[in-house]
Amino acid sequence: MNYNSINNEYDKYNCNNENIGSTNGVAKSFEYVEFIRKLTNLGERQFENIKIAQKIIEEELSKRDIEYSLFTFSTSLPRIKSSNCIIDKDILIEHKPTCFIGGEINSNQIILSSLTSSQDFLYKNNINFNPLSNSISKANYYFAPAIAVHREDVLKISKAKEISISVDVEKVDLELNSIMVGNMKNPKYIVFSHFDSIQKGAIDNASGTSVCLDTICSNPQILEMTLFVFDANEELSYDEPVYWGRGYRQFEEQYLSILQKCEKIIVVDCIGYSYTNEYKDEGLLKLAFPIKYIDELNTKISVLAGDFDKLMRVYHSDDDSLELIEDEFYQDAKEKLINIINK
Repeated sequence: MNYNSINNEYDKYNCNNENIGSTNGVAKSFEYVEFIRKLTNLGERQFENIKIAQKIIEEELSKRDIEYSLFTFSTSLPRIKSSNCIIDKDILIEHKPTCFIGGEINSNQIILSSLTSSQDFLYKNNINFNPLSNSISKANYYFAPAIAVHREDVLKISKAKEISISVDVEKVDLELNSIMVGNMKNPKYIVFSHFDSIQKGAIDNASGTSVCLDTICSNPQILEMTLFVFDANEELSYDEPVYWGRGYRQFEEQYLSILQKCEKIIVVDCIGYSYTNEYKDEGLLKLAFPIKYIDELNTKISVLAGDFDKLMRVYHSDDDSLELIEDEFYQDAKEKLINIINK
């Protein structure tokens, strides 16, 4: 998709919202519900949809005359060309591929709960499911043929005498842009969120992106001592063994000095569906912000996120929709972010 067609797709998603955020050139308050709706209406925010989401964010900044810059980097994403899952010759099983590499699966010997770390089975063919989800949850990805299925189908698959699964995956190289807003020279605080998604991604992470934008738009003076980074490539890449967080690592590679000099690094990811907690657990930091120098910087890093047990019920599934975002919880996250920055 070229730049003009991206513009056309962007206009299609915004054709009924031309005046949102401004009246006679004067910016209104940030409409977070409408913003999250725009992002989730794109569906899965990968490939061209990441670039449309970028334009949606840029529009919110531009119509308030808030300056920003782009950080361009290269990455690779898996594009699924085709897939099928048939058991016992003629029974079709609903599924979604969760792999970077295509191929066949002809055995039901490895059926995984996605609550198990993908790192333990990263290079093994598998059929995976989320035992907490009512939908197909693409919780983990693998460098081997793999598919996610409904939990209701697991018993049926485990009892099947014949398994025929195939996935055709294309590795696509592309350039993406992360968006940087605020103090680029000597920020006291650096706030990260990501706007790509697997499936609709209202909670993960249109919510965090929205809270960061909302904080900027309602408190522009906060930019004097804060840098906000909106990352375009957190969910998937061909980086091994840690395939998530590439955008954060690319930022780190170029801007390590300001990460080292700042007082606080805040990662805003998955909020608005429960009260927000500030997490500082070392293991969680490595999952949420998997940068190279995490051990050096971890004392200054915290993650603002909601209830993870509740999140896993909809994680990386189409159930992660706008209806799950509640105003009370959203405002709680925004208030906690502002309080951390204003300490």
